[in-house]
Amino acid sequence: MVHKNFPAVLDSLYEMLEFITSYSQKRNLAEKTQSNIVLAAEEVLVNIITYGYPENKKGEIEINCEKTSSRDGIKIVIKDKGVPFNPIENIPSSRVSEATINQLNSESLGGFGIYIFIGLMDKVEYERQEDGNKLTLIKYL
Repeated sequence: MVHKNFPAVLDSLYEMLEFITSYSQKRNLAEKTQSNIVLAAEEVLVNIITYGYPENKKGEIEINCEKTSSRDGIKIVIKDKGVPFNPIENIPSSRVSEATINQLNSESLGGFGIYIFIGLMDKVEYERQEDGNKLTLIKYL
């Protein structure tokens, strides 16, 4: 497992995504799988930065990357101490197709980030911890 803390600001987004990309490259994931993981993480991170720390409140985001234990895959755990928010609470359990995700991305519509990262990942879990949010993104190989 590798982990790193980042300031919860858009200026750190590229560094956060590079951290995740580097881990996925070390795991020798297919390029398309890597792209999907990074896109899902980007959607999550932008939402945390934008809505988790309102009124320019300073915060931090912790990212952990590791192998999954039950099946071959990658697990990205993103923790923040921002506003409590369960992004998967009211989302239907049906999967969003990759074609739909690509169409949404090409149309640059807002408000679909949650559907995008849920559709790109095989499993998404949320847990409200004592002092923050914990979102787990899992992609099986």
